[in-house]
Parts: sequence; C-alpha cells; structure tokens
Amino acid sequence: MRSECGTTFGQEVAGYSVTWDNPDVLDAISVHLEHERVDQELVAALAHGVPHARLSEIPTTLAPWLLPVEWSRERLWAIERQPVQLPVVALRWLYDLPLWRAQDGRWFMVTPGEFLRDQAGYAEHEMRVAQADLSRPVHALWRHDRLFLIDGVHRLVKADRAGWSTILAVVVGPKDLPSFIEQMGS
Repeated sequence: MRSECGTTFGQEVAGYSVTWDNPDVLDAISVHLEHERVDQELVAALAHGVPHARLSEIPTTLAPWLLPVEWSRERLWAIERQPVQLPVVALRWLYDLPLWRAQDGRWFMVTPGEFLRDQAGYAEHEMRVAQADLSRPVHALWRHDRLFLIDGVHRLVKADRAGWSTILAVVVGPKDLPSFIEQMGS
C-alpha cells in the first residue's frame, strides 16, 4: 500500500519499523522494537518536562495515553518529517477516550464518540471539526503498542465523517519529545 507521499506502510517511520499486515484491522499494527525500551526512552524524554497544567484532572482512562507534560503545538508542527498515510480505522479507538472539554469548559469530559452520536450537543467541537484543516497532518506517537494522536483528533473526526480511509500523519518518537515539550528550567 502506497500513500500519496510515497511512503509505503512497511517503511521506517520515526525510527520505528512498522508493518501493516492488514490496515483494516487495528490488531494488525505491530512495532518491531522492544516495547520496554520504547517506554524507557519515553519516560527519560519526559523526565525533565514541565508537568501538564491539568495533570491532577486527567482521568485514569486517559492517563496512560496523554503526555503528562506541557508541550508546544508550534514546535510539534515544526518537526520536519515525511508524513505517511495512516488508516483511519486504526485510530478510531481514540473515540472512546475523554479527550475534549465539555460545554461548561471542564476538560477531559467528552469523548469523540459521544460527539459523533450527538453532534448538536457539542457546538464547540462541531465548529472545530468543521474548521479542521485536513491538509495539515495529525501528529501521532507510539504508546503501549498503539498510535496515539498528540494533535489532530478533530481532523481525524472530520476525515472519518468525510469517508476517508486514511489520514496524513507525522509519527514522532521519544527522541523527538525534547524538541516540542516544555523543559523545566528553560
């Protein structure tokens, strides 16, 4: 399978060799890397980061996935890497995580799945999905054997609602974190 960018799903992505045996099945994603080492690299990269401003509010269902540090979207977007096409179906698991804030401003209260079931009840997210720029890639990070979107869930939802089978993505790894997370003492 070849993306518009010319990267095939078997090539090296962000320092990881990724095999897409069947891109239509989430369980087909596998990473040829020792997962404990990746987790250790991630922990080391996050060790000097400024704690997330809402760290105490992050629900247990989201805690294993969300970066526990502050980060800069502008610096994340500045990472220069060839984007790849990721299967939308492989990212739909994110729809069950409370990634978005509620109408009253409380964070980590709304899942994209709740929004998709009742779009009229979430005006802010309907506006953000409608305004999402699908020419801009989402940003993903391997966490616990899955790709987690650091940035771009509204774009994912827009692409999914439009019937896209893939979405343009930049996959980052632990070695990229120091370039976009806020460091203590800086």
